Amino acid sequence: MPVRKDAAGNRSVEAQVDVPGTPEDVWNAIATGPGISQWFVPSELEGRIGGTTVSHFAADGSMDSAATITAWEPPKRFVAEAPGESGTVATEWIVEAKSGGLCTVRVVHRWFATSDDWDDQFEGHSYGWIAFFHLLRLYL
Repeated sequence: MPVRKDAAGNRSVEAQVDVPGTPEDVWNAIATGPGISQWFVPSELEGRIGGTTVSHFAADGSMDSAATITAWEPPKRFVAEAPGESGTVATEWIVEAKSGGLCTVRVVHRWFATSDDWDDQFEGHSYGWIAFFHLLRLYL
C-alpha cells in the first residue's frame, strides 16, 4: 500500500479486511490482550484512554512494542500512540459493521516526518497486516 502524504507533512499507510462477526466479536479479537494474542503476537491491552498496549515480538522481551491508548470507542475505534525513531506513530483500529454478518477492520499507521526516510518501513507494515488479517479471519 503506498504511503499517503498530506499538506502538513503527515504520512499514513493503511490495510483493511472484511471478517465474519459482529462488531463486538471483532472488537474482542482486536482490542483485548487475549483476543489479539490468538491471531497476532502475545499482547496485553489495557482498554481505556491512557491505558497501554504491548505486543511481544520476541519471547525474551527484546522486541516489545509499547504504546499508550489515546482514543477508546468500543466497539468501533481505538488509537494507540508510541514514540519512535521516526517520531510519534499513531496506530488507529477501526471496526465498521457491514451487511451479511461481516465487519471491515481497518488499521492505519500515521506519522509526521520531514523526509521519506521511513516510508518503506511503514509501507511494509501495511503488507504485513494483510498477512496477519488472514489469521484474524480464520480466528473469527
